[in-house]
Amino acid sequence: MQKALTVGSPTFPKVSIISTRSNRIPAIALDLDKTIWRETPQMAQVEAEIMDYLNRNKSGITFSDKVEQWSRWEKLAVGDLEVNEEMLDFTRRLQKSGISVNVMTARSARIQESTLKLLNKRGFSPNEVFFRPNTTEGELQYAADMKVGWIRKSSDRYNYLSIIDDSESTVKAALGAGVPSALQPYAKGVDPKFLERSRGKRFEDNEGYV
Repeated sequence: MQKALTVGSPTFPKVSIISTRSNRIPAIALDLDKTIWRETPQMAQVEAEIMDYLNRNKSGITFSDKVEQWSRWEKLAVGDLEVNEEMLDFTRRLQKSGISVNVMTARSARIQESTLKLLNKRGFSPNEVFFRPNTTEGELQYAADMKVGWIRKSSDRYNYLSIIDDSESTVKAALGAGVPSALQPYAKGVDPKFLERSRGKRFEDNEGYV
């Protein structure tokens, strides 16, 4: 007799029986900013200022410089943010169905604890969390490459059904890696020709992914 999957969220300790492929847990990779959280005008302005500063000073930027710059945005990112209630409810229903909701965010691990506390206040506990490492190497990684890397590394346990992200570059990287589908709640649509080329690809078909 098939056993129900065990989902790690204390909010939803009991889940329904759901079939898996290759005995892996079905999962969704979930972004946070502009997907669960609504970006405030102040966050957008500060981010634009930081990116402008970093682009103008590429050769001389150190890790401590980046930490100092992004700390301005991070203070805003753990404030009283408005959430996308429909998306939040959607993720809860996924968990109740036995699907693991794995947060994959470019937010730094510096604010991981504060971010998770904010999510818990809204009644959402991710099953797995992946935050940008608070290291020099972590700061240098593109978000798209980082998230696809996390999917690859955890694919021995999870069967990723979709990625939900606002970034077109992340969506394209995920589709290129064979993640079956990608959703963008706030972003523009992905180039139809790119989607056509990606149609029918399987994550397992990509060498070295599994």
